[in-house]
Amino acid sequence: FTQPFLRFWFYFIAPHKKEIENKEYKKLFKDIDHRLNGYTSLVFEELSEILLNYHIRDTQILSSGSYWDAKVEIDILTITQDGKIYIAECKYKNHKLNKKELHKIKDKCKTIGIEPTQIVFFSKRGFSKELLNLQGKELMLYSATDFKELLKGTPK
Repeated sequence: FTQPFLRFWFYFIAPHKKEIENKEYKKLFKDIDHRLNGYTSLVFEELSEILLNYHIRDTQILSSGSYWDAKVEIDILTITQDGKIYIAECKYKNHKLNKKELHKIKDKCKTIGIEPTQIVFFSKRGFSKELLNLQGKELMLYSATDFKELLKGTPK
């Protein structure tokens, strides 16, 4: 489903249609409470990919999306026509990301034999001071407040 409303509808509402018609909401609310983080994480990952591609829009993107094989899962792998490779991880968690996550993604890159042009992290709650100090040409960090850029030019 490409539209968030339809995804929400079929993820949460449709499975409980009969209960809702009978004005029984307990199972629906329990399901939402139990599965909301997984649902929200997927939306956060999709918006993160849009924001990354927005920031590299001056170059032609050949491929962008998630990557996984038998050994590794990467949230976003974007390759541009000029040979640049962007590797991104999206963390919709209630704590700041730290340097440990940088080591994890570098290990993933080694495992699949990729030398990224830039590693990118998207975090709901931001980043540790140590990770913020490493930000530069090879590491880009985006927190929840950076997503405001996606609203530029939209009617108020």
